[in-house]
Amino acid sequence: MEQILASAHKVDPEYYSRVLLPSRTRNCIPLITNIPFEKKRLSISFILNPSTRVLNAQGFKSSDKDDKDDKYYYIHLDPYESSSSNAIEEVSPLIVNPTNFQVGSFYTYVTASVVGTNRITKKTVDIKPIQLYTTKVVNMYEFGTKHQQIFYRMALIDQAELFEKYEKIEYRLYVAGEIMCVDENTLMFNFFSGTYKMKKYISKRRAIHEEAYITHMMQEYTPVYKNILFNYCPFINPSIVPLTRCELERLQKYNVPVFSFDVPAKCKNMRNAVLCHKNVLKKDTVSIDELHSLMLRI
Repeated sequence: MEQILASAHKVDPEYYSRVLLPSRTRNCIPLITNIPFEKKRLSISFILNPSTRVLNAQGFKSSDKDDKDDKYYYIHLDPYESSSSNAIEEVSPLIVNPTNFQVGSFYTYVTASVVGTNRITKKTVDIKPIQLYTTKVVNMYEFGTKHQQIFYRMALIDQAELFEKYEKIEYRLYVAGEIMCVDENTLMFNFFSGTYKMKKYISKRRAIHEEAYITHMMQEYTPVYKNILFNYCPFINPSIVPLTRCELERLQKYNVPVFSFDVPAKCKNMRNAVLCHKNVLKKDTVSIDELHSLMLRI
């Protein structure tokens, strides 16, 4: 953690002050408004399509020192099932333009805008401006916090709220990455997303501009964070956001099935067996009896 903090930096102050100045164009719009460009455009139907879902990692052990069973866990919590929403929302709600972060916590985020076609006029319009969408990462299972899952959660809300008035709804993705809340005044961002290949779209040269826009966004949404830092390394790993016994007990409250194995590979095999079982039977849920039956075959 100390190494991550040591290598962090702020946006170049000279460049930042320059892009905030009015431009020399007729409308005098500051250059900062022209920085964002979309990296991907995702239709709401594509996001909601079951074939585009992203699997969650399985096979982590409890980090608690008094946990001596030395087991690895498969946690049957599907972020795409409505029955899982309460267990996820309790610790990882989807927050738009957050004004407060928990010190020492980690978050995944995307910046995105929404466009669509008005059903009456048939004109394509901007429905929502560029906004910051965040979810808190509880552990490496990342239930509901992977970047595709953030969009999925956004799409469920927008499908209910926007479909009556708009069609062909699409999301313009600008940036995806991770956030670390260092202290009450400091946030640190990176631009890491395997799903949306931010490394491909944001080079170190391009990162200078993205850093300026993120800094500008945060000063508008939550000016209490005076220090907006950036880094080029991932923040989230098993040692930083481990699985805890407390989290396992919390999941029991929601009757989430949890299975333990001697090796992490069996947890992944269990995940794949469940996915295969769903595909063969063409259903979205698996009963507890079916889970126990699948476990015996691992």
